[in-house]
Amino acid sequence: MSDAHLSVDFAAVDFSGLRNLPIEQALYAGAEVILDRAVELVPKEAGDLAASAFIDESRGGDSTVAVGFDSVYAAYIHEHLAFRHPHGGQAKYLEAAMIETKDDVMDAMAEVLVGGTG
Repeated sequence: MSDAHLSVDFAAVDFSGLRNLPIEQALYAGAEVILDRAVELVPKEAGDLAASAFIDESRGGDSTVAVGFDSVYAAYIHEHLAFRHPHGGQAKYLEAAMIETKDDVMDAMAEVLVGGTG
C-alpha cells in the first residue's frame, strides 16, 4: 500500500477575500454567546458595567474577536474576589462566562460554519 501526498503552494493563493468568509461570522456568533452569559454574571449595581459590554472585531488582527467590558472599573471588579455583590453578579464574570459557555460557543460557531445560517 502506498501513501498519497498532497502539496499546496500557499504563496500562490490570494487570501485577501477571507474577511467575507463565514469564519468571521462564526467568531462573532461565538462571541455573542460568551457576552450574553457574561452580562448575566456581571455585578448588578447601577447597570453601568453591563452596559459597557462590547464585541470588537478590529482588535487582535485577522480572524479574531474581542469580548469585554470597557467601563473604567471593569477589570477591577472582575479581579477582586473578596467584593460582595448584594444586587447579584460575581467576580470573574467574563472568565466564568467563557468557561461555562465553551460548548455553546462551539455549537454557535459550527452552526454558522456547517449550517451556513450566519
